[in-house]
Amino acid sequence: AHRDEAMLKLPDDMLSAMNLKVDPCDDFYEYACGGFMDHHEIPGYLTAISKAWETAKHTVMTEASELFQQDQGEVGAYYRACMDEAA
Repeated sequence: AHRDEAMLKLPDDMLSAMNLKVDPCDDFYEYACGGFMDHHEIPGYLTAISKAWETAKHTVMTEASELFQQDQGEVGAYYRACMDEAA
């Protein structure tokens, strides 16, 4: 019962990475990480991914792109020229 209560507090993305069909006392790694590959794909150019770093990278790239697009100075002009947008 205590374990079930603790499971309700976990974020959905963490739960989806788990394999709850496995007893954690038998194979903790499979229990904790066994569902990850069912919901994630490692791009062909990488040998591994870190979900935390991928999320951070996406956030930084998105925010930087928005700032560069709005910049009216040289940086914005350079960025837009490289992105095939009106410089």
